[in-house]
Amino acid sequence: MFSDNVTQIDNEFWFIPVDMLTLMLSFSIVYLNILCLLVIFIDKSCHTVPMILVGNTCLSSLFVGLSMISFSMFTLKNDLNQIEYKDSYCVVRSYFGYVTFAVFNCSFLLQSLYRYVIVVYPIHFFWQTIRVQCLLIGLSWIYSFIYCLPFLFTNSIVYDFNDQICELLLRPTFAKIYSICFSTVLPISLVIYIYRKLARYVREIGKIAMPSNTLIRARNHLKVVQRVVAEIIILIAVCCPYMFIIFLSFMNQAPKYKLRFAYIFVNSSILCVLIGLIQYTEPLKNSLLKFFDNKPNAVASTVS
Repeated sequence: MFSDNVTQIDNEFWFIPVDMLTLMLSFSIVYLNILCLLVIFIDKSCHTVPMILVGNTCLSSLFVGLSMISFSMFTLKNDLNQIEYKDSYCVVRSYFGYVTFAVFNCSFLLQSLYRYVIVVYPIHFFWQTIRVQCLLIGLSWIYSFIYCLPFLFTNSIVYDFNDQICELLLRPTFAKIYSICFSTVLPISLVIYIYRKLARYVREIGKIAMPSNTLIRARNHLKVVQRVVAEIIILIAVCCPYMFIIFLSFMNQAPKYKLRFAYIFVNSSILCVLIGLIQYTEPLKNSLLKFFDNKPNAVASTVS
């Protein structure tokens, strides 16, 4: 059933419940994203450039959820069999996890950049077209795949037998710092930079004689970027325990089974961000409400 590199172990009593909780959260992320993407695809009112960017966030978080399901299933299988076992897909599984999380963070940057261009360069219609935004989405995915490639060729991803998962070594190594900078720090810093520049620009045009509709429009777009920043704050806040674990690992004081608990917070943070995204995005929220309102009517008409 397994290869020779298998070691029998004794599990802690809480391994299986934690695995199941992580798996449930991952399935919740996948279900919510599939629902959002389905509504965006079906409802014509969602066929706009801003909603394409929101759809990219949902698609990237869908793949994050699928990656987390793959991690959790692998860990659960090993825990149920009480073995330490690194399969042939372990490193690749981890690679795609890093890729999808980088795309997820970059999706917020694309939403903020689009709003900035609309407000500051309103007559540059070329940069506001669907074609250009789809090109930027494609480039963000390519960037995420390329930035992670060194992990595959330098054997930076190792099997952690305590947590039953392949991960970058949680030490202050070049690979881990490089990953944090390019997947998280860079896109989030750029979002905050764009927000500050846009807020300053809106304040400046508010001081001069500008058409009221132009100022209202600029403030509305600023509110959208504020909501993106709020979603990032939610992501960081719920992920604080995970970041604290990374800090403890750098200090060589992390608990033995650190990642088992860390991924619960990662999944919870993504789930909270998705709920916030739905709440803040009026077209998506209205389409979802319409979708669920129509389901009972469709059932009733079928019965009659």
